[in-house]
Amino acid sequence: MEHPLCKRVMKRITMQQFVKLLIIFDFFHLALGQTLPPPRSVNDIANPLVDLEKCGRKGMRSHICDPDGIIPVEQAYQLDDIIRSIYNDTFCPCSPTICRPESQGGYLVGIAVIRAMRLERSIRRLNTSREDQAQYMNAVLNEARHFAYKLLQEWKMGRCNEDVLIFFSEHDSVLYTVTHSKARAKLTDDVLGEIAMHSRIHFSHRETIPEGFKKMLDSYRRVFLDDYVTKSSLESGQPEVEYHPKLSGSEANSSRHYCTVFLLLLNVVAATVWQLVT
Repeated sequence: MEHPLCKRVMKRITMQQFVKLLIIFDFFHLALGQTLPPPRSVNDIANPLVDLEKCGRKGMRSHICDPDGIIPVEQAYQLDDIIRSIYNDTFCPCSPTICRPESQGGYLVGIAVIRAMRLERSIRRLNTSREDQAQYMNAVLNEARHFAYKLLQEWKMGRCNEDVLIFFSEHDSVLYTVTHSKARAKLTDDVLGEIAMHSRIHFSHRETIPEGFKKMLDSYRRVFLDDYVTKSSLESGQPEVEYHPKLSGSEANSSRHYCTVFLLLLNVVAATVWQLVT
C-alpha cells in the first residue's frame, strides 16, 4: 500500500525530478557511509629504509612509504625497481671522494603517499565556502611542503644533496616534489612543473596512481641522463633541453632546498563530507 506522504510528493514533482532526487540522495548516502581516510601527521610517516614494518612494504627495505596501502604490492615492487634503475643508470654527481668505485650510483628518489594529511580544524573550516577556497588551497600546499621537506631531511637518502622526494596525499589531492641542490641542478622547477602537468591525470583515480608515479620517475630518469626534451624546446626547435650545473659554495649548504608544487583539482564535495564527520 502506497504511503500517503508519497502520494502528496508525487503529485508535486515530475518523475524526472524524482529520479534526480534519488541520485542526489544515493550520492550523499554513499559519501557518508564510506570509511573515510584516516588523516596522518608527518610524524606518522616512517623511513622505509629503516622502519621496515611501518611503510606497507611487507618488511622489505624500500624507497617507498605507503602506510595506507594506496599502491598495490606488485606495483610498489615495480616502482622500487624503477627507483633502483635511476640510481644505477645515472652518474654520481658528488665529489670524487664520495663517488668511489664501490659507490658509483647516481640520483636517489623517494616516494611518500598517504590517504590524507591531518589538517588543523581552522584549515578544514576554510573549505566550507567558495570565498575561502584560495586560502584553503594555499594552506594545504603549505602543509604538503612541510611534509615533503621534513621527510626529505629525515630519510637521509643522499650523500651530497642528490636526492628527490615525491609526496602525494590522495584525499587532499596534492602532489608535491621537493629536491636538494645537486638534484635540482638538473631537475629544475620548470621541468618539474612540466612533468607534473603531464602526469596529473593519473592521480585523479586510485587505480591509476601507480601509473602516475611511473610516468614521473621515467621522466626524472631521462632528465638525469640529459635525455629529456621539454615542450618549450620542441616549440623553439631546439633538439633538447640543456643543463649547466653551476657548482658553488652555496650548494654545500645541505639545508637549502627547492620545491615545485602541482595542486590537483580538489574534490570539494568529498572534502566537505570529510569535514562534517570529523
